[in-house]
Amino acid sequence: MTMFEKEIKLLVMAALRDNPDTCTQPIRVQVRGRNVMLSGLVANENVILEAIISVESVSEFLNVYSRLMVREPETTSAYRNVAAAAV
Repeated sequence: MTMFEKEIKLLVMAALRDNPDTCTQPIRVQVRGRNVMLSGLVANENVILEAIISVESVSEFLNVYSRLMVREPETTSAYRNVAAAAV
């Protein structure tokens, strides 16, 4: 990783950390030249949009690619018990 890529990664990670919608999400950042790849499982679609906006705020010259996916909601044990009893 070049010095430029390291600096871009630090700036992108800072932007994600400063955004209240993305700061608690497990977003992985990879940088290759001017290309920034985001990946991971996040809470909802709004987080994906906010992550992309955060990266774009670092520089308009970056290409942002997102492989972020919304994780499936976890069901509570009470819901599973009711669902199992209904079968």
